[in-house]
Amino acid sequence: MRQLVADAVDGPAFARQWLEERRRSMDAGERLGDGLTAALDEVFYALEDYSIDPTLRDEDDLTDEELRERVAHALCQSLTSTTQDRKAQASEH
Repeated sequence: MRQLVADAVDGPAFARQWLEERRRSMDAGERLGDGLTAALDEVFYALEDYSIDPTLRDEDDLTDEELRERVAHALCQSLTSTTQDRKAQASEH
């Protein structure tokens, strides 16, 4: 996610890699906090609105820049929720 936001990887490469890694994570039964799950869901929904193959892209599909913006928002959301989760855990102890 950070690589896409930093423009170090293009949209199609990010989409392929992210979907593969997310599938692997889910198959392994990885458990995540609610905030991080919501952020990853946001990326998944963005990828549903994005065509990996630019030749098949419709006018209502996300552009690479729109995908980058949505992923940046999800990344910010995940960092915020992770910080909040850590604070909550610390206050419980």
